[in-house]
Amino acid sequence: NYTVTGFNTPACNSDYSVQVNIISSSININNIGAACIGDTILLQADNGYLNYQWNTGDTTRTIEIYSDGLYNVEAYDINGCFVSQDININFNNPTPVSIVSNPTPPVICLGEEITLEGSIGFQNYTWKSPSTVSSSFSPILNYSPINSETVILEAIDINGCTSFDTIIITVDSCQTNTINLMSSKIKIYPNPTERILFIEHESSNKEKINKIEILNLEGKVIINKKKEILSSYYKEQFDFKNQSKGVYIMKIYTELGVFSKRVIIK
Repeated sequence: NYTVTGFNTPACNSDYSVQVNIISSSININNIGAACIGDTILLQADNGYLNYQWNTGDTTRTIEIYSDGLYNVEAYDINGCFVSQDININFNNPTPVSIVSNPTPPVICLGEEITLEGSIGFQNYTWKSPSTVSSSFSPILNYSPINSETVILEAIDINGCTSFDTIIITVDSCQTNTINLMSSKIKIYPNPTERILFIEHESSNKEKINKIEILNLEGKVIINKKKEILSSYYKEQFDFKNQSKGVYIMKIYTELGVFSKRVIIK
């Protein structure tokens, strides 16, 4: 409260008082989204101010950024007071995630359960495949697929960044060395074998085999045979002379889909 006194004569004076209020004003910056390398996030200043001015040159309330740095916004409030605020943003590398399986390699018989486990230390885990979708705080997924399929793990780390890993699950009938199609069977013999493996198939239309791949348990194709001219009768010989003993996956490609079979070299 301020008062001024004026004198006309020594005996004559007048007072005038005025109340002055100091207004305290400030502005905040909020970041929207996780700051992860390769992504962008939004910086948003408080609403209700005039003439936003960022050190990036932007003049809007909200801006989009994609790199580390110190960001500043200046503005005026409705009382004409100048306000300013800084925010320091660091973009984080997503923490890598990986999948291990039990059994290893991820080859099971139809009806069996497989356990998949992601790396620990993440905030959330989402598993996706053609047959299952599961999201939880647990890194473990137990399930029983009925067909061979690819499973994708999406994991969110402590900074909110997302990492991915995939694993191919192979489901084998484990009951016979034949694969049943709509009107015919694919015969694979002898299985197990010491070296030579035969595949034989007689069919028509979409059941015709157009390609066969042999993969090791790391998913690498070691043998690839493609038929340029399709016929109703197919017989092929596979020689594992230069391959180690163990379990391999045979993938058979037809227009009906891809069929997988576990083969054993003893």
